[in-house]
Amino acid sequence: MQRGALGDAPVVYGRYEAAYPNERWIGDVLSGPYVPFPQVADSRKAKLFLLVDDHSRLLVHGRWMSHENTRAGQVVLRQAFVKRGLPSILYLDNGSPFITAPLERTCAVLGVRLVHSKPYSPQGRGKQERLNR
Repeated sequence: MQRGALGDAPVVYGRYEAAYPNERWIGDVLSGPYVPFPQVADSRKAKLFLLVDDHSRLLVHGRWMSHENTRAGQVVLRQAFVKRGLPSILYLDNGSPFITAPLERTCAVLGVRLVHSKPYSPQGRGKQERLNR
């Protein structure tokens, strides 16, 4: 018997879809082009924040930001909440804009369940990753 044959069985992922709109939003941040372009000494990569509704696959909100930090995350989420209402569940990655105590407090006060995906595991955000292509 070979050592490879003793490995773990492959993981099987099932499909999941929220039962109704605004039940679950999935969020992610993408790196965009350098701004200003062409790249100069003060250029930085623009960041695209995206939120997708799990049920309808509607792009709830998207915004280009110059930084990927707590403040940028707050601005994007506030605009999304004002524009589309509150989700029941907010499913985000483990990026720096989304791993903050203020975000946890805000979600608790608003009654939004904050869930973070496993690090380096994009499978749980498949709909979001598909949109990112």
